[in-house]
Amino acid sequence: MRFRLLTALLLLSIESISQGTMDSIPNLEYDSLISYMRIELVKSFMYDAIGEDSKPLTNKVILLAEEAIQRKADDPLSYNYRGHAYKSQGDYYKALIDFSKASRLNPDDLFYLKFKGQCKKELKDYIGAIEAFSTLIEKPHDKDFEYFSVYSDRAYCLSMIGRITESIMDYDEVIRIDPENGLAYFLRGLTKMQLQNKENEACIDLSTSLELGYEDALNAIREYCSK
Repeated sequence: MRFRLLTALLLLSIESISQGTMDSIPNLEYDSLISYMRIELVKSFMYDAIGEDSKPLTNKVILLAEEAIQRKADDPLSYNYRGHAYKSQGDYYKALIDFSKASRLNPDDLFYLKFKGQCKKELKDYIGAIEAFSTLIEKPHDKDFEYFSVYSDRAYCLSMIGRITESIMDYDEVIRIDPENGLAYFLRGLTKMQLQNKENEACIDLSTSLELGYEDALNAIREYCSK
Protein backbone atom coordinates (compact mmCIF):
# COMPACT_ATOMS: atom_id res chain seq x y z
CA MET A 1 0.00 0.00 0.00
CA ARG A 2 2.80 2.39 0.93
CA PHE A 3 4.63 1.61 -2.33
CA ARG A 4 1.50 2.26 -4.40
CA LEU A 5 0.87 5.57 -2.61
CA LEU A 6 4.44 6.75 -3.11
CA THR A 7 4.29 5.67 -6.74
CA ALA A 8 1.04 7.56 -7.28
CA LEU A 9 2.53 10.71 -5.76
CA LEU A 10 5.59 10.40 -7.98
CA LEU A 11 3.40 9.98 -11.05
CA LEU A 12 1.46 13.12 -10.14
CA SER A 13 4.73 15.02 -9.78
CA ILE A 14 5.99 13.81 -13.15
CA GLU A 15 2.63 14.58 -14.75
CA SER A 16 2.79 18.15 -13.50
CA ILE A 17 6.26 18.54 -15.03
CA SER A 18 5.27 17.25 -18.44
CA GLN A 19 1.74 18.63 -18.73
CA GLY A 20 2.87 22.03 -19.92
CA THR A 21 4.50 20.58 -23.02
CA MET A 22 1.84 17.98 -23.78
CA ASP A 23 0.29 19.90 -26.66
CA SER A 24 3.41 21.50 -28.11
CA ILE A 25 5.75 18.65 -28.98
CA PRO A 26 6.85 19.99 -32.40
CA ASN A 27 7.82 23.36 -30.88
CA LEU A 28 10.12 21.98 -28.22
CA GLU A 29 13.83 22.58 -28.39
CA TYR A 30 15.74 19.37 -29.06
CA ASP A 31 17.09 18.97 -25.52
CA SER A 32 13.61 19.58 -24.10
CA LEU A 33 12.20 16.98 -26.47
CA ILE A 34 14.70 14.42 -25.19
CA SER A 35 13.87 15.32 -21.57
CA TYR A 36 10.15 15.05 -22.25
CA MET A 37 10.67 11.65 -23.86
CA ARG A 38 12.64 10.47 -20.83
CA ILE A 39 9.89 11.65 -18.47
CA GLU A 40 7.22 9.78 -20.42
CA LEU A 41 9.37 6.64 -20.41
CA VAL A 42 9.87 6.86 -16.64
CA LYS A 43 6.11 7.28 -16.24
CA SER A 44 5.56 4.12 -18.29
CA PHE A 45 7.95 2.21 -16.00
CA MET A 46 6.02 3.42 -12.96
CA TYR A 47 2.71 2.40 -14.56
CA ASP A 48 4.15 -1.07 -15.17
CA ALA A 49 5.25 -1.24 -11.53
CA ILE A 50 1.71 -0.66 -10.25
CA GLY A 51 0.01 -2.82 -12.86
CA GLU A 52 -1.46 0.01 -14.94
CA ASP A 53 -1.62 0.07 -18.75
CA SER A 54 1.57 1.76 -19.96
CA LYS A 55 0.99 1.33 -23.70
CA PRO A 56 -0.39 4.86 -24.29
CA LEU A 57 2.78 6.23 -22.70
CA THR A 58 5.14 3.95 -24.63
CA ASN A 59 3.31 4.82 -27.85
CA LYS A 60 3.95 8.47 -27.04
CA VAL A 61 7.64 7.74 -26.42
CA ILE A 62 7.84 6.09 -29.85
CA LEU A 63 6.30 9.16 -31.52
CA LEU A 64 8.61 11.50 -29.61
CA ALA A 65 11.62 9.40 -30.59
CA GLU A 66 10.64 9.50 -34.25
CA GLU A 67 10.42 13.30 -34.05
CA ALA A 68 13.82 13.46 -32.33
CA ILE A 69 15.43 11.12 -34.87
CA GLN A 70 14.17 13.27 -37.73
CA ARG A 71 15.94 16.24 -36.16
CA LYS A 72 19.13 14.46 -35.10
CA ALA A 73 19.62 10.96 -36.42
CA ASP A 74 23.00 10.39 -34.75
CA ASP A 75 21.88 10.74 -31.12
CA PRO A 76 21.82 7.28 -29.47
CA LEU A 77 19.46 8.45 -26.72
CA SER A 78 16.45 8.58 -29.05
CA TYR A 79 17.05 5.01 -30.22
CA ASN A 80 17.62 3.90 -26.63
CA TYR A 81 14.36 5.40 -25.37
CA ARG A 82 12.37 4.07 -28.31
CA GLY A 83 14.01 0.67 -27.79
CA HIS A 84 12.79 0.63 -24.20
CA ALA A 85 9.29 1.54 -25.34
CA TYR A 86 9.24 -1.33 -27.83
CA LYS A 87 10.74 -3.67 -25.22
CA SER A 88 8.02 -2.71 -22.75
CA GLN A 89 5.42 -3.58 -25.40
CA GLY A 90 7.04 -6.97 -25.98
CA ASP A 91 8.27 -6.08 -29.47
CA TYR A 92 11.80 -7.37 -28.95
CA TYR A 93 12.67 -7.34 -32.64
CA LYS A 94 12.10 -3.59 -33.03
CA ALA A 95 13.74 -2.99 -29.66
CA LEU A 96 16.78 -4.96 -30.81
CA ILE A 97 17.11 -2.81 -33.93
CA ASP A 98 17.03 0.37 -31.83
CA PHE A 99 19.45 -0.83 -29.15
CA SER A 100 21.82 -2.09 -31.86
CA LYS A 101 21.70 1.33 -33.54
CA ALA A 102 22.35 3.06 -30.22
CA SER A 103 25.30 0.73 -29.59
CA ARG A 104 26.80 1.47 -33.00
CA LEU A 105 26.50 5.20 -32.35
CA ASN A 106 28.07 4.85 -28.91
CA PRO A 107 30.08 1.60 -28.69
CA ASP A 108 31.42 2.47 -25.23
CA ASP A 109 28.00 2.47 -23.56
CA LEU A 110 27.67 -0.82 -21.69
CA PHE A 111 23.92 -0.50 -21.21
CA TYR A 112 23.19 -0.53 -24.94
CA LEU A 113 25.06 -3.83 -25.25
CA LYS A 114 23.20 -5.21 -22.25
CA PHE A 115 19.80 -4.29 -23.68
CA LYS A 116 20.82 -5.65 -27.08
CA GLY A 117 21.76 -8.97 -25.47
CA GLN A 118 18.54 -9.11 -23.49
CA CYS A 119 16.46 -8.66 -26.65
CA LYS A 120 18.39 -11.41 -28.43
CA LYS A 121 17.80 -13.65 -25.42
CA GLU A 122 14.04 -12.99 -25.58
CA LEU A 123 14.09 -13.73 -29.32
CA LYS A 124 15.88 -17.03 -28.53
CA ASP A 125 18.95 -15.94 -30.48
CA TYR A 126 21.10 -17.39 -27.72
CA ILE A 127 24.40 -17.34 -29.62
CA GLY A 128 23.85 -13.71 -30.57
CA ALA A 129 22.96 -12.86 -26.98
CA ILE A 130 26.10 -14.59 -25.69
CA GLU A 131 28.18 -12.58 -28.14
CA ALA A 132 26.63 -9.30 -26.95
CA PHE A 133 27.09 -10.14 -23.26
CA SER A 134 30.65 -11.37 -23.86
CA THR A 135 31.55 -8.17 -25.72
CA LEU A 136 30.25 -6.19 -22.76
CA ILE A 137 32.16 -8.26 -20.20
CA GLU A 138 35.40 -8.00 -22.19
CA LYS A 139 35.29 -4.20 -22.20
CA PRO A 140 37.24 -2.29 -19.52
CA HIS A 141 35.58 -2.88 -16.16
CA ASP A 142 33.25 -0.14 -14.93
CA LYS A 143 32.95 -0.23 -11.14
CA ASP A 144 29.56 1.51 -11.30
CA PHE A 145 28.01 -0.94 -13.77
CA GLU A 146 25.82 -3.79 -12.53
CA TYR A 147 27.36 -6.95 -14.01
CA PHE A 148 25.16 -9.32 -12.02
CA SER A 149 22.35 -9.58 -14.58
CA VAL A 150 24.78 -9.79 -17.50
CA TYR A 151 26.49 -12.92 -16.14
CA SER A 152 23.11 -14.36 -15.15
CA ASP A 153 21.62 -13.79 -18.61
CA ARG A 154 24.70 -15.19 -20.32
CA ALA A 155 24.63 -18.23 -18.04
CA TYR A 156 21.04 -18.89 -19.06
CA CYS A 157 21.84 -18.57 -22.76
CA LEU A 158 24.85 -20.87 -22.42
CA SER A 159 22.71 -23.51 -20.74
CA MET A 160 20.10 -23.28 -23.49
CA ILE A 161 22.66 -24.29 -26.13
CA GLY A 162 24.17 -27.06 -24.01
CA ARG A 163 27.34 -25.28 -22.84
CA ILE A 164 26.67 -26.37 -19.28
CA THR A 165 30.14 -26.06 -17.78
CA GLU A 166 30.49 -22.47 -19.04
CA SER A 167 27.01 -21.71 -17.74
CA ILE A 168 27.97 -22.91 -14.27
CA MET A 169 31.10 -20.74 -14.37
CA ASP A 170 28.93 -17.70 -15.07
CA TYR A 171 26.63 -18.57 -12.19
CA ASP A 172 29.78 -18.87 -10.04
CA GLU A 173 30.52 -15.25 -10.96
CA VAL A 174 26.95 -14.19 -10.22
CA ILE A 175 27.24 -15.70 -6.74
CA ARG A 176 30.64 -14.08 -6.22
CA ILE A 177 29.05 -10.71 -6.96
CA ASP A 178 25.98 -11.35 -4.81
CA PRO A 179 26.52 -14.29 -2.43
CA GLU A 180 23.13 -13.76 -0.75
CA ASN A 181 21.10 -14.23 -3.92
CA GLY A 182 18.96 -17.34 -3.55
CA LEU A 183 17.84 -17.36 -7.18
CA ALA A 184 21.45 -17.61 -8.36
CA TYR A 185 22.07 -20.72 -6.22
CA PHE A 186 18.78 -22.17 -7.47
CA LEU A 187 19.69 -21.68 -11.13
CA ARG A 188 23.22 -22.99 -10.63
CA GLY A 189 21.81 -26.03 -8.84
CA LEU A 190 19.40 -26.82 -11.67
CA THR A 191 22.19 -26.36 -14.19
CA LYS A 192 24.50 -28.72 -12.28
CA MET A 193 21.75 -31.34 -12.36
CA GLN A 194 22.41 -31.65 -16.09
CA LEU A 195 25.94 -32.98 -15.47
CA GLN A 196 26.81 -36.46 -14.30
CA ASN A 197 28.32 -36.76 -10.82
CA LYS A 198 27.20 -33.23 -9.92
CA GLU A 199 23.94 -34.21 -8.23
CA ASN A 200 25.29 -33.74 -4.70
CA GLU A 201 26.70 -30.29 -5.50
CA ALA A 202 23.42 -29.39 -7.18
CA CYS A 203 21.43 -30.37 -4.11
CA ILE A 204 23.72 -28.31 -1.88
CA ASP A 205 23.05 -25.29 -4.11
CA LEU A 206 19.30 -25.89 -3.95
CA SER A 207 19.48 -26.22 -0.17
CA THR A 208 21.44 -22.97 0.08
CA SER A 209 18.89 -21.31 -2.17
CA LEU A 210 16.12 -22.38 0.20
CA GLU A 211 18.08 -21.08 3.21
CA LEU A 212 18.36 -17.71 1.46
CA GLY A 213 14.60 -17.50 1.09
CA TYR A 214 13.99 -18.70 -2.46
CA GLU A 215 10.86 -20.80 -1.90
CA ASP A 216 10.78 -22.47 -5.34
CA ALA A 217 13.90 -24.37 -4.31
CA LEU A 218 11.76 -26.55 -2.04
CA ASN A 219 9.92 -28.20 -4.94
CA ALA A 220 13.22 -28.85 -6.73
CA ILE A 221 14.69 -30.38 -3.58
CA ARG A 222 11.70 -32.69 -3.24
CA GLU A 223 11.97 -33.72 -6.88
CA TYR A 224 15.73 -34.18 -7.21
CA CYS A 225 17.22 -34.54 -3.74
CA SER A 226 14.77 -36.58 -1.68
CA LYS A 227 15.05 -39.94 -3.42
